Amino acid sequence: MNLTTCGLTEEDVELIVKRFLQEKRDKYNAKFRVLSYRVDRLSEEPIGYLGDHYFLNVVLREKMVHYSEEEEEYAEEEYLSFFMKILPEQVPKLADYVKEMGCFKKEIQLYTHLIPRLQDVAIGTKPFAPRAYLTKEDKMLVFENLKVEGYRMVENNKSLLDYAHLEVALKTVAKLHAASLVLEERTKQPITKLYSGHLNENVYIDDEKYVRKTNLDNAIKALSELIKRIDKYKNSDQLGLILEKFPAVIRKIYDFAKPSTRYRNVFNHGDLWNNNLMFKYEELDKSSRANSDAVPTDALLVDYQFSRLAPPAYDVMSLIMLSTLSPFRDSHLESLKLAYYDALCSILRQNSLPDVDQLLSRQVFLESCTEYHLAGLIESCMYFHWPPMPDCYEMAPGTDWFDESRKPEVFVKACINGFERYEDYRHRISLNIEGGAAEGAATAAPHGERRRRKRSAVARPNPFQFENLILRPGTVPSNCVMIDFQIARYSPPAYDVMSLLNTTTTSAFRAVYLDRLAAQYHEALQAELDWFQINVDEVFPGDDFRESCEEYKLAGLIDSILFRHLTLLPTEMASECKECPVPVSFENLMENSISEMSTKAWDSTSNPNRWHNSGFSTVPLRPTSAGRFHRNYAEHHIRISRLHLESLLNVYYDALTEHVAAQGLALAQLLPRSEFDASCDHYHLAGLIENCLFCHLILIPMNLAKPMMATSESFDDFIRNGATKVQLCIDSYEQDETFRTRLTDMLSELIEKYIL
Repeated sequence: MNLTTCGLTEEDVELIVKRFLQEKRDKYNAKFRVLSYRVDRLSEEPIGYLGDHYFLNVVLREKMVHYSEEEEEYAEEEYLSFFMKILPEQVPKLADYVKEMGCFKKEIQLYTHLIPRLQDVAIGTKPFAPRAYLTKEDKMLVFENLKVEGYRMVENNKSLLDYAHLEVALKTVAKLHAASLVLEERTKQPITKLYSGHLNENVYIDDEKYVRKTNLDNAIKALSELIKRIDKYKNSDQLGLILEKFPAVIRKIYDFAKPSTRYRNVFNHGDLWNNNLMFKYEELDKSSRANSDAVPTDALLVDYQFSRLAPPAYDVMSLIMLSTLSPFRDSHLESLKLAYYDALCSILRQNSLPDVDQLLSRQVFLESCTEYHLAGLIESCMYFHWPPMPDCYEMAPGTDWFDESRKPEVFVKACINGFERYEDYRHRISLNIEGGAAEGAATAAPHGERRRRKRSAVARPNPFQFENLILRPGTVPSNCVMIDFQIARYSPPAYDVMSLLNTTTTSAFRAVYLDRLAAQYHEALQAELDWFQINVDEVFPGDDFRESCEEYKLAGLIDSILFRHLTLLPTEMASECKECPVPVSFENLMENSISEMSTKAWDSTSNPNRWHNSGFSTVPLRPTSAGRFHRNYAEHHIRISRLHLESLLNVYYDALTEHVAAQGLALAQLLPRSEFDASCDHYHLAGLIENCLFCHLILIPMNLAKPMMATSESFDDFIRNGATKVQLCIDSYEQDETFRTRLTDMLSELIEKYIL
C-alpha cells in the first residue's frame, strides 16, 4: 500500500520508531536510520467493521558514533512491525457512518490522553491496553504489534471463551476499572471533569436522527421475527404478549448505557467481545503448541471506540454474556463475578486504597451485576443477531451493499435466512432470547417507555392532595423512595429534616413528636454511617445536630408556607390555570394570579387552619403579593452586599488558609493578607462590571424576554442590534421593579466610586 494513500509520512515513521525505542528499550537518545518501510494489509478478509487494518513493517539500522559510514553499512539490520488502524475511506458511506459516530475521534482522544494516564496511575499492574505510538487527524492510530509480543486473538471458537480465558480477561478488565477508581480517588475529581467529553456515549443514543438508531430498530424487527421461529415460543400462548413488549425490553439499553445514578461509575471498555481480546500464553514446547488447551496468562483489551462511563457490572456482564452460552453460565457465572471482584480489590489495595468496601462493596457489586444482567443479554443479542454469512443477503448484482443492507426488509430477511440455514447462528440466537430477553418482555414496560419513574394511572385533580390516599387499617409502610431532585441543594441535614416535618405535619403534631422524629433520623443516620465505619458523633459532635435542628426550624416553616400556599389551593381554583393557554396562564400565575388566587382561597376555604397550622396560627396571615416579595428580595440583596462585604472576604480568606494548610503550606507566604486585600480593592471594579454585564441580561423579566427568545431571528437581532437591546433594557427598567432596583444600585455604586 502506498504510504501517502493512508496519510503516513516518513517523519511519522521516524517518530513511531523513536517512541518505540524509548518505550521498549529505554533508549531516549537512540540514533538510527530507517532503511525502508512498507504497509501491508493485515488480511484480505475484513477483520473489523469500523476500520481498515494494516501492518507497518520497518527496516532500520542503529547508528554507532564510532562507526564510519563504510562500517555502518555492515551493521546489523533490525526489523520492527507495528499495527495500523485506519478510517475506512475507500468505502465512503462506511467512512461517513464511522465519522458520524465519532469512533476514531473518541479512540484517538482516549489513546492520546486518558489511557496513558490510567496505565501510569496504577502501581504494580501490567498494562490493560496496547501502547499507541501515533494518532493522527481523527483517522489513524499506530500501535505496537501485539503478535510480536506474544499476544493473539482466539480464533475458530465461534466467539466463545472457556473459563480460563474468561478469568484472565476479567482480571484485565479489573485493571482498567481499578485504574479509573485510583485516578479519581487520588485527584479527588471525577473522570468526566478531568477528561471532559472523552467518554460521551456514541452507541446507544435514543434520537431518531442518530445514525445507530436504524441498527437497533432493525435488530428489534429481526429478533422479533426470529422469536416466532424459536421452538419454545412459536406455538406459545404468550407469543403475542412477548412480541408486543419485546421492543421495550431491548430499548432499555438506552438507559443502561447512561452513567448510573445508583452505582459508582468507571471507565468502561464498552465493546468486550472475542475480537477485542488479545491473550498471551505460557511458554510451551512444540508438541504442546499444537494443543488447543494452551493456558492463557495475560490479556490486553483493544478497540476503545465504544467506551463509556458506567458501573463495572456493565463491562463484566457484557463480557460474560458475549463470550458464553446460558448452560455454561448456569455453572460458572457466580465464580466469574467473584474472580473479577477479587482482582479489583487486590489492585486497589496495591494502590493504597484499602477501604474497598467504601468504593464498591461486594454486596453492591453483586447487586449491580443482577441489575445489569439484562444489559449483557441485550448486548449479546445486538452483537450476534447480524446475519452470519454474506449469502444470507438477497441483493441484485451491483447493488450498493452498505445502503441496501440497512433497509429493514433486506436486513430482517437476511437474519431469517441465517436462522434457517446455519445451526450455530440459530442455536446462539435461541439461547440468548430464551436466556432472558423474551422472558423479560412478560414484565416489561409498554412500548416506548424507559427505566423511568412510573406514573400512577389514578386520576387525581390535585397531585399534591394526599387526603384521598386510602389505606387498610393497620397498614404500616416498610420503605420509601425520594423522587424529583430538581431543587436539591448542599446544606446541613437539619434543613431537609425540618422541611420534611414542617411540610407534612401540623404544629399540634410537631409539639408532641418533633424531637422524637429528629432523634429517629439521627439513629438511622448512624446506622447508614456504620457501613462506612464512621461514627455519627465525629460528624455531629455533642449537640451539633440538635442545635442545627433548632436553627433550621424557621427554614422548615418558610418552606412549608411557600409549599402549602400553592399545593393546598382548592382544585376548582387551581383548574382555572389549566383552562388558559399555557404561556398566558403561566405568566399570570407567576406575576399576579398567585396572590389573587391565594387570597380568594383564604377567604373561601371552610378550613383556614390548613393554611396556617404550620406554626403561625396566632397570626391571620394572608399571602404576600409577588411584587412585594421581589422588592424585598432586591433590597435585602443590596443590604447584604454592602453590610457584609468585609466579613465575606474574611470567610473566604480563612477557608483558603485552611485548605492550603491541609497541603502543608502557609498562605501568609503565598498570598499575604495585605496583598489579598489590595487585590480585592483593585478588582472591586471588575466585580461591579461583571455584575452590570450579567444582571442587565438575566434580570430581564420573563414577559419581555420571551418574544426575544421566540425565534432564532429575534434572538440574533437582540445579540447583534444594539438598539434592540437598549430598548429592551429600558422597557425592563420602566416595567419591572426588581430590574430597576438592582440596576440602579449597581450603576450608582459604579458611578459614585469610579466616575465622579
